[in-house]
Amino acid sequence: MWTDELSTSSDFRFLTNYPEARVVAAALVLMNRRERRGFVRAWLSEGVPAVFRENPMVYEMLREWLARNLAMDLETRIDPKDVTLVGSARLGYSLAPYPRFGRPFGADSDLDFALISSSLFDAVAIDFQTWCKDVKQGETKPQTAKETTFWPQNMRVIEQQIRRGFIDPKKIPNRHGYRSVKRLNSTMARLLNVISAAPSAPRVRSSSVRVYRHWESFVSQVCLNLNQAIPRRGDLPRSLFGSNY
Repeated sequence: MWTDELSTSSDFRFLTNYPEARVVAAALVLMNRRERRGFVRAWLSEGVPAVFRENPMVYEMLREWLARNLAMDLETRIDPKDVTLVGSARLGYSLAPYPRFGRPFGADSDLDFALISSSLFDAVAIDFQTWCKDVKQGETKPQTAKETTFWPQNMRVIEQQIRRGFIDPKKIPNRHGYRSVKRLNSTMARLLNVISAAPSAPRVRSSSVRVYRHWESFVSQVCLNLNQAIPRRGDLPRSLFGSNY
């Protein structure tokens, strides 16, 4: 019956629009795989993020600005609905593994955006391949000790990311030969200025964007991150689970 399809293995009515960290921690312990994917879709990709709950239109204007500027710079179409905010700004606290789980969003936090676009993903992947080729042939060389240290590591990480359907453009250098990466990173720097100039926007340390091939890649990766962050049931107060659990 259709009621069976809508049933869950647990009672999650305590998950409000902006649930407390302790409630989310307990819910994640109880959820099965299907329910966890639903949590990612409904709470971590849709709706107004907690840090914009008092000024939801500011959030909408920011992601519309980001989509419009990236579309113009990269000559592609990006729908604002394919731009979402993740990280501690989403629920108002971090979902990183303990002990950072539940750490409140603050002025030293970042605004972490996710952008879902197959065309942009492909463009950044091509820039990555070009960068790897240029480094191998000696046409592009590290200019600092930090680049010398991190470039090999970044290359390995991005190769793994591409296989999972996403890329962090900030791990690729801002050089003229890598047009999509350079314009993406430039746009994110400009976005930080836009945020700083908006009186009702949260004060943040920086902003970043991760590009996903499609929504399925987004849900799968965020679920993977949550799996690593789920606390042990014994670490949580028994009262969180109610008498039925």
